Amino acid sequence: MKAIERVYRKEIKITERNVEEHKQYLLGLGLPEILANYISFAVDEDYRGGGALYSEPFYSMAVKNIKKYSSYKPISFEEYLLSENQDNHIAGRLKYKKNCKG
Repeated sequence: MKAIERVYRKEIKITERNVEEHKQYLLGLGLPEILANYISFAVDEDYRGGGALYSEPFYSMAVKNIKKYSSYKPISFEEYLLSENQDNHIAGRLKYKKNCKG
């Protein structure tokens, strides 16, 4: 959140959810239950210091996959926020999400 606050010069307020609330939120977005379960658990573990989302070797594997399967070089979240292509990335993801539902 600090990167967002720095880039947009705004304070970010966070709504905390427990694992079940987060799972229900994700299900409401249309995620399959197995994915909602995993993400809810991983976020909770990461928040409590378990590092489920960004620990090694998973972080390095994700960076390698970005290089391997996309035309993008991996960048930090702050670099992404500052990038000129941010609107294109968001538009592409919204188009993908729309196509997945329909």
